[in-house]
Amino acid sequence: MTRTNAPSSTGSAELRRSSVPREAVRASTLAARATRRRQTGALVPSFGVLAGCSSKSAPAVIAFGAYFPDWLILAMAAVVIAILARIAFGLAGQGDAVPFPLFTCLAIGVLVAGSLYLFWFGR
Repeated sequence: MTRTNAPSSTGSAELRRSSVPREAVRASTLAARATRRRQTGALVPSFGVLAGCSSKSAPAVIAFGAYFPDWLILAMAAVVIAILARIAFGLAGQGDAVPFPLFTCLAIGVLVAGSLYLFWFGR
């Protein structure tokens, strides 16, 4: 049985059925589902980002009348401790013996600042 777009004597129901092939309907439905999944997939990671905006999950320190995030305090402390470590190695006469002094001092600064962070904020 061949289908045509011309009206037949059986009525408009056959015309509606024959005007769009099933494969095209199935393909458009699958495309719509895939688009919906992509939109949902892009939306879900944003929930994790938005969770940082609440007051319970955004730790901050009040300094000079403003809120500073804890990680910023940690970063500044790490830089200061790294500079102090470099000075200490120089005063001890071990400045030339330290391999990769920039990375070594930075690692010391991050370790000490991270330990202080855990001790100070208790997280």
